[in-house]
Amino acid sequence: MLKLNTFALLLAALLVVPTQAAFITSINGSDINTAYDSGTLTLSDTISLVIHYDNDTWTSYSNAMFQLTATLITSNGVTGTFGDGSYTIADNTSNILLSGQVQYLPLTIMFGGTILASGPGVVTLDSGALLSEIPSGSTQGNLITLLYNFNTGIVTDFSGSFEGATDASILPIPEPTSLLILGLGSLLLVGRKRS
Repeated sequence: MLKLNTFALLLAALLVVPTQAAFITSINGSDINTAYDSGTLTLSDTISLVIHYDNDTWTSYSNAMFQLTATLITSNGVTGTFGDGSYTIADNTSNILLSGQVQYLPLTIMFGGTILASGPGVVTLDSGALLSEIPSGSTQGNLITLLYNFNTGIVTDFSGSFEGATDASILPIPEPTSLLILGLGSLLLVGRKRS
């Protein structure tokens, strides 16, 4: 009888607890027109935007507008650090999907100047229709970019100008409290299995 009551309580709890909505794990765009001139990096293009969720589903927006600008803060030749910028992602009706500030974006010249890679940079997740699909408390995201197809052939440093294409991803960073709770829960489970 006790087992039946326990089963009934568990079943009732499952029926009362609302299902969790899927949260965004990454926002991705590729082949974004990119220009660098006089210390300013600009990504601006109409793209197909793909959004991945934590339940292994995805959605896409065709003709989405991706705009990002950032300023070169420091450079040591092969590595440039950008910041003091902003980004906006909008759907094909100009509805803002996500926007925020570019706080930090390191770019490193690689493979003989044919690719510039970053990772991870940091952007803020300030406003837009997608905020409700980002885990609660996530106020920042990692920005990872890969620049290629330069019109100059190769890039040797950040003193000149160049144009090319960029693949970019924004990955929401879980708030520290959520990570702490997940870590403590994992430790409790491991400790319980050992007992």
